[in-house]
Amino acid sequence: MKRWAGIGILAVVIALVVAVMFLINGREESGSAESGEQEAYVPVEEDSGNGTLIWQGETYKRNAHVKADLLMGIDPKGAADALFVAVHDTARNTLKLLMIPRDSMLEMTEVTAEGKTRQVVTHVTLSHSGPGTPEEKAKRTVGAVEALLCGTGIDHYMAGDISMIAGVSDLAGGIPVIVPNEELMKADPAWKKGERIVLHGSDAERFIRFRDIETDGTPLLRMDQHKAYIAGFYQRLREDKTLPGKLADYIEDAVTSDMSKGEDEKMLLAGLLCGFDPEKDILILPGEMTTGEEDGAVYDQFFVNYEEEIPVLLDLFYRKVS
Repeated sequence: MKRWAGIGILAVVIALVVAVMFLINGREESGSAESGEQEAYVPVEEDSGNGTLIWQGETYKRNAHVKADLLMGIDPKGAADALFVAVHDTARNTLKLLMIPRDSMLEMTEVTAEGKTRQVVTHVTLSHSGPGTPEEKAKRTVGAVEALLCGTGIDHYMAGDISMIAGVSDLAGGIPVIVPNEELMKADPAWKKGERIVLHGSDAERFIRFRDIETDGTPLLRMDQHKAYIAGFYQRLREDKTLPGKLADYIEDAVTSDMSKGEDEKMLLAGLLCGFDPEKDILILPGEMTTGEEDGAVYDQFFVNYEEEIPVLLDLFYRKVS
């Protein structure tokens, strides 16, 4: 496995940005989860490394020219608090990002603090917690995400430490954003909805992390905030051609990936050259945010709506063969 930070800075920062917002007043997770035994929701048949998905009596085969790369933002406790699947259509030269809510629930083998294992329905974020090398943890999360995507295979992964967000924002000269919601005025009275502001250092962290903890389901509301940041960061990338090199040096020790430099470069170039639009090209896994009791406390829980998810997967990854 390879640890490096090359030209794929866009993909890394997108993953890292979203991760930060889940840290404030977050859940104190105990234990970790492994996902190797998780089965896909719908029948998936392996065929030379490419899955064949059967849905409503029709057979769909994975498009060979569509690549799926899992981008992970890792918090200080080792949880995968930001999960994106970068969907790069190499034939059409397009890039879309499918966000996997960190509170997505699925059945996994959980490893407790005492080293015992048990089958539980728990949060996908826990798939990266627990013992193991960074590469082993990343592979566990790959397996969990593949299960949530009904067996759709992940080609490569990239995981990054979220701690550099403030520095990344400053290296970029500040991130211009349009304030997306009224809730942010609770964090800073100057952050009025519709206002254009430039985020530096700790303000950037505060912007993407803030949520009203008295309101259930606010992780989904905060998606507007990280979308605004991603749009501003993407703008800076297009304006300053020297920025990727500067960022590469800054985050060199914070990235774990099994991508080659050439593969990572293709993903970045797809975003820069295909007219990537954060407003329409960032998708959210269909589902419902609810709350549920776990270990005597109430937490946000996201349950995937597979009836709505599968058409999205078919559109992104598959072609009909019968």
